[in-house]
Amino acid sequence: MILRKKDMQRLKDEIIVSKTLKSTNEWIKILDQFNVKKKGYTKATKHLLENYDLNPKWAQTVVIRYEFRKGLRA
Repeated sequence: MILRKKDMQRLKDEIIVSKTLKSTNEWIKILDQFNVKKKGYTKATKHLLENYDLNPKWAQTVVIRYEFRKGLRA
């Protein structure tokens, strides 16, 4: 299944937890500490891939959801 960016925003937190083992709020804290606003999407995605063992699809989904929540993405 391919998720469009707007669909990523609508995912229920239960799905995020089942696929990533962390809640949206946990990812927000992690990405706040990483400073996505300064470092950007690509580095944030790479950070999740390398340090949290997410597959590329879920790393991208987590970062895109974060950016929408923080107003970094329209």
